[in-house]
Amino acid sequence: AVVSTQSTGEHFSELTSNDLISLKGSINVLFKKCVQGLRDEHCIKSLNILLTLSTLVRCVWRKDLGEGFRAVDVLVGFDQAELTMSQLIEEIHKILISNKLQELKYYALT
Repeated sequence: AVVSTQSTGEHFSELTSNDLISLKGSINVLFKKCVQGLRDEHCIKSLNILLTLSTLVRCVWRKDLGEGFRAVDVLVGFDQAELTMSQLIEEIHKILISNKLQELKYYALT
């Protein structure tokens, strides 16, 4: 089954900026688990992870959190931002150069 990004996005859109900040720890864990999960070879799982990450980033970025660094902190946390984002880029690179489904590559770029 594929993740319902519409439903996830609707739930996030109902949250205020303060709600997101209070959920920062949970969002950080979710983001990191998604990045780690991209190492899995299962295409459906990777597709769901990419859809989740895309929705999460879009929803957090749309909130008025002030400076852009605040959104990065809510998503990955300052203390782990460089490492986590490097790992994400590495995993996306692996998907793009692999023989995996074109649909997976498409979502890796969105």
